[in-house]
Amino acid sequence: MKIKIKDLIEFAGYSDRRKSNLVERLRLPAAAVEEIEVSEGGGDYWVRCISAIKASCKENDLSFILQKIDDINNDRRNTQHRPTIDKYDRNLRILHNFSSYNFLDFFPEQFELLEKTVKEGELQIGDFYLKAKIHISFSFEEDGIEKVGAILFVARKDRYTKSELGIFAELMYRLVEANYSDNYQVAPEHILVVDVTSTESLNYASVLNGQVPSQLNNTLNEIQRLLRY
Repeated sequence: MKIKIKDLIEFAGYSDRRKSNLVERLRLPAAAVEEIEVSEGGGDYWVRCISAIKASCKENDLSFILQKIDDINNDRRNTQHRPTIDKYDRNLRILHNFSSYNFLDFFPEQFELLEKTVKEGELQIGDFYLKAKIHISFSFEEDGIEKVGAILFVARKDRYTKSELGIFAELMYRLVEANYSDNYQVAPEHILVVDVTSTESLNYASVLNGQVPSQLNNTLNEIQRLLRY
């Protein structure tokens, strides 16, 4: 069965009622779930700021962020709708946080971007199917070994906890391993998720070495347990 990454990441913080609602939705046929999601509507709240940050990081060029700040400011001046203004302001705060950022800090000293990259893919873990995502992938050589790393930018109104970022990192690692391990060794320290709301980042190595607890399997096991009742 398919489960949204958002629900998986935030599951531990859900009330018992929200957990029950999620489980009931998972029990529905796939067509019924799709119908509910369409009726709920909505798009990616953060798409404008994340797309600019991703482009600036990939090209090592802050002009993408600066141009997006100008674009959003122009749109903001042309609306009186308070929810829309609030959305613009949150995107602007994030963009200003990265407007002078050194994105090379996210990469090893020498690297090459992988242009033909898998942006997103479906992972099967037990009975669950999860659509994981990466924004940028790159290769580099270390001690004569060709390695691969990846970056994902995420956002929400309240910053993610370290444990939540750890779940993103676990999913990224599995996606990168599934798509690149034939040609590269996956580098856990360069599987990086960046919370643009707080500018905090976390790599998969932090999960492997126990600095951040591994939550992915435990969360899926809890959901599976609730599904049995």
